[in-house]
Amino acid sequence: METTKTTESPAPAVDDLFVNTPIGMLRSMQAYMRELPELLANPAYGGWWVAYCGNERIGISRTGHELARKCAARGLRSAECYIGIIAPQDPDEWVGLDLH
Repeated sequence: METTKTTESPAPAVDDLFVNTPIGMLRSMQAYMRELPELLANPAYGGWWVAYCGNERIGISRTGHELARKCAARGLRSAECYIGIIAPQDPDEWVGLDLH
């Protein structure tokens, strides 16, 4: 049986772009970026913080510390969660993070 080689290079893996970032946190980051436009559309949330664990929004708060405590109280590991500020983001810093 003869094998054929393809000249296409494989797409880079997400973990190659976000080195040492746990996959659970990457999934949470994806949810944050997907929902950020909706959050930014509500001026009441400007400068507030939001937490995600996977696709679940854990909460919105004035401080990231409050959300970290909320995640810990639910028994969520920090490697599974992402806490980000509700503010415009530089898309170049998120290139490669599949948002679908």
